[in-house]
Amino acid sequence: MAGYANAGPWRPKPAYRHTVEDSIYLAPDQTGRGLGGALLDVLLTRCAQAGMRQMIAIIADTGSVASTALHSVSASHPPAG
Repeated sequence: MAGYANAGPWRPKPAYRHTVEDSIYLAPDQTGRGLGGALLDVLLTRCAQAGMRQMIAIIADTGSVASTALHSVSASHPPAG
């Protein structure tokens, strides 16, 4: 497996019904090829089509410059829903 992306509910409260949290994983030998951005773009588009309006990313590895950059670029250029 090269990688995966998924999104799940952020919080169970009704106020957050349009908010999801994303998770993206890439195999160590698959980084630096644009796969993370491609997965996130598809995930953002599908979430928008499902009526989601906000996506939250928790980046657990604070030393991962690539993860932070990936989400920063996508936040600046959301796909058309």
